[in-house]
Amino acid sequence: MSILTRVALSLLIPILALGVPRGVPAAGNRDLATLGAASLQRGHAPARTVVRWLLRQADVRTAWVSADGATIRVSFRDGLNAAILPKPSPASVPVKSLARLRAGGVRPLARAGVSTATAAVLEPYATELYSNQTDIAAPIVAALQSAGFTVTHLVDQQVTVAAMKTLAKYDLVYYEGHTGSGLVGTGQLYTGSTGDLGVIPAMVAGSTDTYAAVQPSFFQEYLGHFPANSLLFMNGCALLGDSATWGALHGKGLSTMVAWSGDSTAFAVAVNGSAFFNIMSQGKSVSDTITFMQANGLGTSQQDSGNSQLGFQGDGSLTLPEIAAGAAPAATPTPITPVATSTPRPTSTPTPTPTATLPPLTVAVSVRQQVKPGERQVITVHTGAPATIAAHVLFPNGGTRTLHGSTDAAGNATLSFVQPASRITHGHLSAHIRVEASDPGMTVTASARYRILFSPLDVSAMPHVARPHKKETIWVHARAKTTADVSVRFGNGRTFTYTLRIARSGWAKHSFRMPKALKGATVKVRATAKVHGKVRHASTSFVVG
Repeated sequence: MSILTRVALSLLIPILALGVPRGVPAAGNRDLATLGAASLQRGHAPARTVVRWLLRQADVRTAWVSADGATIRVSFRDGLNAAILPKPSPASVPVKSLARLRAGGVRPLARAGVSTATAAVLEPYATELYSNQTDIAAPIVAALQSAGFTVTHLVDQQVTVAAMKTLAKYDLVYYEGHTGSGLVGTGQLYTGSTGDLGVIPAMVAGSTDTYAAVQPSFFQEYLGHFPANSLLFMNGCALLGDSATWGALHGKGLSTMVAWSGDSTAFAVAVNGSAFFNIMSQGKSVSDTITFMQANGLGTSQQDSGNSQLGFQGDGSLTLPEIAAGAAPAATPTPITPVATSTPRPTSTPTPTPTATLPPLTVAVSVRQQVKPGERQVITVHTGAPATIAAHVLFPNGGTRTLHGSTDAAGNATLSFVQPASRITHGHLSAHIRVEASDPGMTVTASARYRILFSPLDVSAMPHVARPHKKETIWVHARAKTTADVSVRFGNGRTFTYTLRIARSGWAKHSFRMPKALKGATVKVRATAKVHGKVRHASTSFVVG
């Protein structure tokens, strides 16, 4: 067992000693213990580093990072699918200052008859994110009530899977919590399968609490049809541009979805949510509101992963009065005085043309089984319906590459790349490819492996994420008895060089302990050797975690 594994599992011992992580059923505890160890790692390590660890676990069939670069999906060998959601940075949000964002002075909408406009404000993680400040959404509730909406406000474990099935009955829905590519978290603890389609267990990075999360297939299966001019604000992480989630909701009649393009902080989520409805309450459209916010320093969130922007999909011209009014009633036809006419001749009734039903989305993938560095790897994809394609390649040394494309009308697509050198490690030559095929309603996956052949000179560093004071090993592969010069350049500018003689096995190694003061640095390794009469170069790098 690796040091990383022992450390992660040691963190789980106090929890497992009490039984299982909160929300974890006894059945399937091994899967969710592995997921919990990975979630704890994700609290401080990059998503791709955690995926590499997961792929080495015996109970994991496959794991990958979703298109948002932050959400981790895991498929276990016993059939359980699960996820680790990105976690916004916790923040103590000054509720009193947010109260100033209330839509003061906004008149209720002028409406004929009794108001029937409804809104839902959902905060499944209010206590976790805002340190028991469960009135964090008070300005939003006040703005919507002032605009004439009857508001249902659910907090923490009140936001159940059953509650998520009712989204389409509201004219407006505001959700504030943990989301990721193709996933929306609920406040319901996961205690085993709910029997509902599209519900999986999910943990939030850095925690072992296990919640039920819903996927696009859940919305397709259980939602009714949204009212006309409906709005959904998904105030979480990385749902803007997620075609599967938007496709499922838009297919149920949703007019507009507001969301973030990437990760967001808890402070940005709270402030921008209140500001959005305060500004909309002044009569602005969705599009004008977001433009106004960005022009005044709002609508953006800065995380370690980069800037995230607030945006929308669908109809940006919607205003709160239009959302509250919903569909305009059908016009009453003006009565027409009948005019005597001749008896009409009988006519044949046209046979209705059956509506074409799209086939279910499936995906199959094939690759070249072995590839030399410098040669082209070809990924052939076939889907049961036209789809967009993303192929994620994980090399043995931890390096990654992602390719994107679309199928033709027959469902065929071909992606390719040139295999780089020095992507192998000592004892590991197989690369893993995971293909995601998406249409507006769902995402399906398929995977394949292939063998990377040796180049004249290869170099690798293990582990790929080094630890201060821990051993790091540089491996070089070349023809037996070759002499290789190796340089290791640390992040502080210092460089160490040494010479290795390749053994009969084709490998040589050099081990050393990492200096203490290099945490967060990237270390570059370069090898040079004369092979078959030509001077060859190879390079790799690793990070210090």
